[in-house]
Amino acid sequence: MKETEIELEKNKRFLHKVLYADFNLISINPKLNNWHTLSWEVFRKELSKEHVDVANCKHRNWKKLFVSQKRKINNLMGKLLQDIEKMG
Repeated sequence: MKETEIELEKNKRFLHKVLYADFNLISINPKLNNWHTLSWEVFRKELSKEHVDVANCKHRNWKKLFVSQKRKINNLMGKLLQDIEKMG
């Protein structure tokens, strides 16, 4: 279970690191901090509030990255919940 928790946190932080690398976005608002709970449309809207337009990013497909990372996080959260249920 501990490995799953570590992997979950690592994947949650991944997108923050990429936002910093691509757009030098240092601080993010609370909604973006929980980006994995947002839809793609809301995620883009929140980024636009930070003056970031992922549509103009030439070296990365942001929608594909967002969907892929969100899927990984949802799978890890499901695994974590199963592990917790097994313990209880």
